[in-house]
Amino acid sequence: MKSAMLKHIVMLFVLAMPFVINAQTITNVNTSSQNCQGDTIAVLFSVTAPLNAGNQFTVELSTPAGAFPGTLIQIAPLTAFNIGGYSMDCIIPPSTSQGVYKIRVLGSNPIISSDTLNNIIVGRRPNTNITIYGTYTFNNEQRFCDGDTAILVGPPPPIGETHNYQWLLAGTPLIGETNDTLLVTGSGPFAVRVTLGLCDALSNDTIVNAYTPPAVIFYTPDPAIQLIGLDSIQFCEGTVATLNGITSNNPLFDFKYQWFTDSVDLFGKPVLKPLLNDTLPTLSVTEAGKYYISVLEARGGCIDTSTFFSVFVDTIPSTTVVNVKWPWQVFPTLNLCPEDSTLLMVFDTAYYPAWKYQWQISYPVGSAWQNIPNDTLPGLIVSAKIVADTAEYRLVIQNATCSFESNSLTVNFIDNPVFQFFPADSVATCAGDSILVQLVGNGLQYVWADGFIGSNRWMTTAGTYPVRAIGINQCETWDTLKVGIFTVTANAGPDQTIVPGQSAQLNGSGGVSYFWYANLPAYFNNQFIANPLTQPTADTTLYFVQVTGPNGCVGIDSVWVWVVDTAEAPGRLANIQNVITPNSDGRNDFLDISEILDGDACELTILNRWGAEVYYNPNYINNWNGETTGGAELPDGTYYFIVKFKDEIRFKGPVTIIRNSK
Repeated sequence: MKSAMLKHIVMLFVLAMPFVINAQTITNVNTSSQNCQGDTIAVLFSVTAPLNAGNQFTVELSTPAGAFPGTLIQIAPLTAFNIGGYSMDCIIPPSTSQGVYKIRVLGSNPIISSDTLNNIIVGRRPNTNITIYGTYTFNNEQRFCDGDTAILVGPPPPIGETHNYQWLLAGTPLIGETNDTLLVTGSGPFAVRVTLGLCDALSNDTIVNAYTPPAVIFYTPDPAIQLIGLDSIQFCEGTVATLNGITSNNPLFDFKYQWFTDSVDLFGKPVLKPLLNDTLPTLSVTEAGKYYISVLEARGGCIDTSTFFSVFVDTIPSTTVVNVKWPWQVFPTLNLCPEDSTLLMVFDTAYYPAWKYQWQISYPVGSAWQNIPNDTLPGLIVSAKIVADTAEYRLVIQNATCSFESNSLTVNFIDNPVFQFFPADSVATCAGDSILVQLVGNGLQYVWADGFIGSNRWMTTAGTYPVRAIGINQCETWDTLKVGIFTVTANAGPDQTIVPGQSAQLNGSGGVSYFWYANLPAYFNNQFIANPLTQPTADTTLYFVQVTGPNGCVGIDSVWVWVVDTAEAPGRLANIQNVITPNSDGRNDFLDISEILDGDACELTILNRWGAEVYYNPNYINNWNGETTGGAELPDGTYYFIVKFKDEIRFKGPVTIIRNSK
């Protein structure tokens, strides 16, 4: 190396010689005394005046015999303009043979040479040729199979001489590698520095590569194949995947291939099983497993087997969709009323938690299938919330790479029956009257909440009547009829007692129009007003008033008018009891008419306000307590009693029952 050679250079600075007129000299020529072939040396010299313009200096090397044949060794001529000391860089020609030489410095203006320098020793650099074993040549490099060892051998020394060696890798000395032989197990640029005496030489880099055939597996991309790792793929059964080994267009390569898969030997130990006839760089795969490729580079005999490449094959998630009955059903149905629902559920032939479900609908039937948002469970509740019409439903199931479309089921929605009440859903009639209500619609049967069945019904009682219409598929609709009763509270006024020849003032109320009549002939000043004057023709007359309300409904009330001649019993019958309070308090519990009976066996008849007999006693003894002849309590109100003795009326008048009085 040049740097090693330069360590021999001795720097010498020479003071300028005294100026001598008309005499130029080159003196003090000096350089290193021991050198090697190809070394760069510094030649030092001094120049004395005068210096002429354009004076150039060169250095000449002699032969081993001391002659100067004109061999110039300076790197470049030196032009000097002043007296003083100079240095010139020179190269000892590599071809210079080993020996003792002289050098001198030459000037050009004037032409002059220095005194010669003796004993310049030039040493021979050693040979650096490396011999290689255990490799083969490939594309200007030495190659051996990875795992093997290449042997590099340095040049042997000449007879009688000794070499020192230092091996280098990529320019860096290998510690301890100073023998003539180097064992190589890895790739790199190797060189050797050989030292012979004082001189050494560095060989050119010898590139040695530990070679491994490219035993790598990759797959041919396909939309149906999913890459799940750098060395694994997944696809659905029925798909064919292509695995590939490395190939080369370089004709220097001669690759041989063999595909393997996992197996076990007779002792149950794992082994690689060759796939018969699968010796191409590609392999078609349809089954899950681990696959390997062995690649042989035939020229060098290097072989390598890849790590495994995993193939996962998904099973198609076959399943069947069925209609499942609700707990209250005997059989499931796909025919639904608008408010009903049904459950569709998958029956899986195999199940994996990683499956993904998506329900789809075809509506109208026969149209394109569409996903039902958020319905991604194994079951689907079909109701009118999805679509209240006939539609098809199916389930799409996916795992990592397979997709399956189930059978489809058609769900029909049947409209509920429609009906209305005629004449209206809210009707009214007069008390005691009735109104016909008809149900008009497409129901097959109408069931009223109170048990009545039918579409036509006479209504007589006020109330709310829910009705259920039953149609096709037992679909039903409910509606409600409201029935009102118009009542007229007819009031004929209080009973009256008048004396013979006196007119009675009737007092009707409760309506908008009135009509009066009596059970016996009587005279009216106007029968069509609320308060007419009347004169009875009998001593006991029952008057009736027919009151018409604002809705045209009619009510009837009655009033008694008695004609009593008090002169027949002056003073004695003036305070007859006319109220009983049968509440067991010991006061007025019974009708006491002792003054009228006067100790005689009289018969007593009690009439209600319409003239009907409610009580009769042929021999009354002051014991009537407001009950009928049969012993039933009469309601509170005004009644009329007649007392007879030997078929002659002794007295008649009103009596009022008040039970709640204390």
